[in-house]
Amino acid sequence: MPNVGVITKFGVLSMLTLATSLPWFTGQIIADFFAPVMVLAIYLAAVERNCLAKWEYYTLLLILCVAQASHYTHVGIALGLLICLAVAAVVFKTPSLRNLIPVALTSALAILAVMTVNFAARREISFSPYGSVFLLDRLIGYGTVQDYLNNHCRVEHYNICRYLDEINQPRRGTNWLLWGADSILPKLGGGEIYRFEAGRLAHAVVLDAPEGHFGLMLGATLRQFFNFPTGRELGHLGEGMQIYRMVTTYFPSEADAYRHSRQYRGELNVNLVNAIDVPVAYISLLALLALLSMRIRKCDTNFMIFSSVILLALFGNAILCGGLSSGEARYQSRLISLVPLATAVGFLRAWPLRNQFKPTL
Repeated sequence: MPNVGVITKFGVLSMLTLATSLPWFTGQIIADFFAPVMVLAIYLAAVERNCLAKWEYYTLLLILCVAQASHYTHVGIALGLLICLAVAAVVFKTPSLRNLIPVALTSALAILAVMTVNFAARREISFSPYGSVFLLDRLIGYGTVQDYLNNHCRVEHYNICRYLDEINQPRRGTNWLLWGADSILPKLGGGEIYRFEAGRLAHAVVLDAPEGHFGLMLGATLRQFFNFPTGRELGHLGEGMQIYRMVTTYFPSEADAYRHSRQYRGELNVNLVNAIDVPVAYISLLALLALLSMRIRKCDTNFMIFSSVILLALFGNAILCGGLSSGEARYQSRLISLVPLATAVGFLRAWPLRNQFKPTL
């Protein structure tokens, strides 16, 4: 990484604060904040291990355990990056395979922690108990569940067939089954009861037309990749919402301020924010691709891996959150701040500043 001074580091931090979604996520009680932290920690622990003090290295491993255990998708992103880094280690001999083993262990510990909590709460061995319901909701958004049920309800006995007319209503998009006001999920017993049939049905629907689903997933993934406005799905976060219960239960001293906030009232305008964040993200993506091409010609291995890790994390995130889930902007927005950061790093490596503004941090 470039060796720069205090003023340069402050400038990069100011850019990330003023022109990216980073402060949006750090200012909320939300696990998505750990997503970019996790990606950077994986790169540092796997690629830059020899440049780290022991306490820094072990702190990063601890952060990785917490970050992955905080959100189901974080584990998937981490495992995807580890596979890509392992391929790079075999083909290009960098990073070292030995460096990947401790990082892989953090993923194993995070999975074990999640399953332990699920077992303690539910007395069942499960990583994502309601994953099948979320997947079925996405397939309804694709329209393939409707097609499958229209052809198979006459010969197969799914409980959901009783509500076929409601499912076939137009505009049954993603999130209807999970959160729609007229969702049939409560009639099916809720997620806890229906998750078993949801798993069987989702499996059958995908296997009925695997090539078609691959195409639909790829299209949704590409749309998700470029869907990163800040706060787009922000709604009224008042009574009845989980966040309201969390604030009033665990942070009662903050409850009054929360009730008077524009976020609580659904009056927070993010148009001005996105007038800055979105163009900066697109410009940074183009600049990062140009810098990556330049540094490939210069054989700058570390920057090639650094920028590739970030781009692969964005793509993996788009698969998990767009191709297999609802595709909301906040999922891609949580990681997009890494692109301006990588672009800044690339510029500083390509054109190092003459004055390093010592002392460095």
